[in-house]
Amino acid sequence: MPKKIETKPVGNGPDIETVAETGQRSLAAMAHLHSRAFRDAMKFNAELLDFTRRRIGANIDASDRLTRCETVTDAVDVMTGFCQGAVQDYAEESTALLRIGTEMASKSTEESVAEASKIGAATK
Repeated sequence: MPKKIETKPVGNGPDIETVAETGQRSLAAMAHLHSRAFRDAMKFNAELLDFTRRRIGANIDASDRLTRCETVTDAVDVMTGFCQGAVQDYAEESTALLRIGTEMASKSTEESVAEASKIGAATK
């Protein structure tokens, strides 16, 4: 016959009010951080859309200038300028997006730590 294992209750367990308050604070923190992520995504997308608008404008301008070229040399000059401008624009945009991403990550980390500290301090 197997031996019966005795179990002893360990304290009274967690206070349900404390658990509920911690859960509520955690949900509020998640909502706040979700809002930050949404705002950051929109800021990033706005930057990309603005860049796209500028590049499409440059494409239209280059196309218009090409139609007015009278010699091959003129066309080469237009396309050379267009390509040089595109390379410069893409390099600058990469730097801008990297800066925005770095700022977003930094602020998000700071807010996450602050929210976690609030929740931790409230449960003590």
